[in-house]
Amino acid sequence: TMMDSYTDLIVNFVLQQSTDASSSVAMEKTSFVHLLTSLSKTFSVSTIVTDRSPQVSKVMRGREFSEVNHQYDVWHFAKSIAKNIRKVSKTKANACLLEWLPAINNHLWWSAKTCKGDSTLIQEKWTSLLHHITNKHSWRGSKIFQRCKHPRLTRQQQLCKKWIKFGSPPYRALKAIVD
Repeated sequence: TMMDSYTDLIVNFVLQQSTDASSSVAMEKTSFVHLLTSLSKTFSVSTIVTDRSPQVSKVMRGREFSEVNHQYDVWHFAKSIAKNIRKVSKTKANACLLEWLPAINNHLWWSAKTCKGDSTLIQEKWTSLLHHITNKHSWRGSKIFQRCKHPRLTRQQQLCKKWIKFGSPPYRALKAIVD
C-alpha cells in the first residue's frame, strides 16, 4: 500500500498471491517495484519513505528509481536504534546506555523533526548525540550543526547527569550504533 503523506490518502495498492513469490521478503520487493512503477507512470514521485527493508533499499539504490529520494520512516529507525542499544547494554560495561535510551530516542525524533528535509543537517544533528553524552556541547568538524540547542547546563545539572567518557566501552558501543 502506498499513501500520500500530505493528504493521508491511499494512492495505490496491490494484492499479491503468496504463490507469486518464493518468500514474504521477495513478495515485499516485487510488490514495492510494481507499486512504484505504476505510480511513476501517473505521478512525479520525488520522495518515498519506507521501513528499513534491505530489499527495498537495494531497489531504491538501483538505476530504475535513482531520481527518487528514498528516506526511512523515523519510527522504524528509532525502534532499530533502541533494540541495538538494549542489546549492547546487556554487558556490565555498557549498562549505563539504558539510562540514556529515552534521551537518545528523543534526540532522534528531534533531529528528524527539525532538519527541514536536509540530509546533512539530520545526520549532523543525530551524530551530535556523541558529543552531548560526553558533556561536550559545542564542537568542530561539522558543516552545519556545531552546538547543542539546549540551554546552557547549570553546574548542578552537569553534576547530576551520568556522562559517558569519550572512548570508553559504552561510548564506542553507542558510536557503532549511531554511525
